[in-house]
Amino acid sequence: MHYTKLLLSLTLITYSYSFSINTFTFNLNRRELLQISGVSLIPSFSSQSKPICVIGANGESGRECIKLLAENKTKIRAVSRKPINFKELGLDTEFEKYIESIQIDIKEKSNINDIIKGSSSVIFLANAKKKYRYFKNDAEQFQNYEDIDILALKNIAESCISNNIPRLVYVSGSCKSCAADPTSQIDKICGIECDNCRSKQSGENIIRDLYKDVNHIDYTIVRIGYLINGENRGAKEIEINQDFTKSGMISRTDLANICINSIYNKQTARTTFEAYYRDTTQPYDVRDSLQMCTNMGKSIEECFFGSEYKDKKPESMEEVRKKPIKGSLFTTGHEFQGENWNDLFQDIKKDNNNPFLIDDKNNEKTLDENDNLEDIMPIQTI
Repeated sequence: MHYTKLLLSLTLITYSYSFSINTFTFNLNRRELLQISGVSLIPSFSSQSKPICVIGANGESGRECIKLLAENKTKIRAVSRKPINFKELGLDTEFEKYIESIQIDIKEKSNINDIIKGSSSVIFLANAKKKYRYFKNDAEQFQNYEDIDILALKNIAESCISNNIPRLVYVSGSCKSCAADPTSQIDKICGIECDNCRSKQSGENIIRDLYKDVNHIDYTIVRIGYLINGENRGAKEIEINQDFTKSGMISRTDLANICINSIYNKQTARTTFEAYYRDTTQPYDVRDSLQMCTNMGKSIEECFFGSEYKDKKPESMEEVRKKPIKGSLFTTGHEFQGENWNDLFQDIKKDNNNPFLIDDKNNEKTLDENDNLEDIMPIQTI
């Protein structure tokens, strides 16, 4: 059974009937209950003599990456500020030998080269945690977002280039509403603070700028929406979008799968894309997205509920909930789907000179350290 959450409020004057979808409550099992089956979901890299370097290895998504790689007998350099807690990983002890735990401050450039050199690829999952009132007893968590997504990322990217690392994968945020509303403090879809969003967008620009004159190695930028735990659906239920008009939810396990499978896939080189579960699709602007979808010849029912409802209306919301989504919701023509990872990535487009970027300067707003943001919505971390 898949746990889905439709994040749309459907009250349309133009619709022949109107109703609302109440937000469903997630009741997700722990990751340990959703172990990978005997068939590996990721390519076998165990023949690679060089390790994959995971930056931010102690975060929730970082741990998922480490676990998937180790279970596939892939060497890992697990980089974080604190030592890896093997007990928290839940790995059988036989897999621990594939993990080298390295503790450094990635803001210090002098620390970077030794951990990057000799890696087969780098996955950047580090994320700053700013100190607000609900962190008042955790002074160790105080960091500036720019320290991680600008300063540290630049150090990592430059080292990847100088050491000819074939691929750098950077996990960014699909948080467009922060730019649309300069008063926003937290993105309404991602649950990420807007200061964090803007620093991540600056990080994207840094990567593209550094790599623009480099021809022999590549990057991949993955924009995620709201992260959840406990699901391991695989490629067939994920949608990739390159239009920056919609996002959704995805689990940290499938984010790890995307990062790992991107590494050796030629189609993901020099690309930026959003990734989310199809049945959690949420447009940033319902009205604009609906107009775009209907302009492509789709019915309103098809835009909201998928291609199965091209010529009919759903009998009830219970019917919609029980059936898997067919096609795309709020179609833009820039979505990609597939039964496996290669199919999912095969038609993805390369970045151009202006790959649907957020302007991270014009709408910049500095949050006051005394702002109590937990009253607005929970803040997520990668």
